Amino acid sequence: MVQTQSSKSRSRRGDATNQFAADVLDQIAKGLDVLMAEVEAAGVDPEALGTPAEVARRMVATIPQPSPWAKVLGPVYTTRGVRALLGGITRQAVDDRVNRGTLFALTTADRHRVFPAFQFDEKSGALDGLPEVITRLRPLADEWMIASFLTQPAAELDGRSPVVWLREGRDADRLDSFTRATASRWAR
Repeated sequence: MVQTQSSKSRSRRGDATNQFAADVLDQIAKGLDVLMAEVEAAGVDPEALGTPAEVARRMVATIPQPSPWAKVLGPVYTTRGVRALLGGITRQAVDDRVNRGTLFALTTADRHRVFPAFQFDEKSGALDGLPEVITRLRPLADEWMIASFLTQPAAELDGRSPVVWLREGRDADRLDSFTRATASRWAR
């Protein structure tokens, strides 16, 4: 049996990482089967999606990157990654979304922008309610302080962070009250 470079590197990973990768590949295969059936039913040539290497590259580009802030913020997207995640939009479209407050970006010490993965729902859209929270806090704090607020558990939210609160679809009025109280404290 010939072992490829890819399988050699997989064999060096821990069991949890191997299982995660296997689960991801399984989900990709299921989704790809559905997509290919739709492509065939529409009478579209699969090559219209791009070459297999191009399609795989675009898929991998949409995976958030590990970051030094992962323990607090979770994974992040680079500008290239967020462009791919959002359907191949331009850099200008990314800038526009950041300026309008519909996309949350952090600027690193080395002046790169990263986009926390926590802001996206399962369809790569904005997590419902999150842009409003960010907009309320933006005039009072820098993006890192806002990111910290969004990801830190709070007693006022039953020990959940605002992001988890939103993701679980909990009471929007309670989060709004907590956000207003925080904004009031920050404004002093």
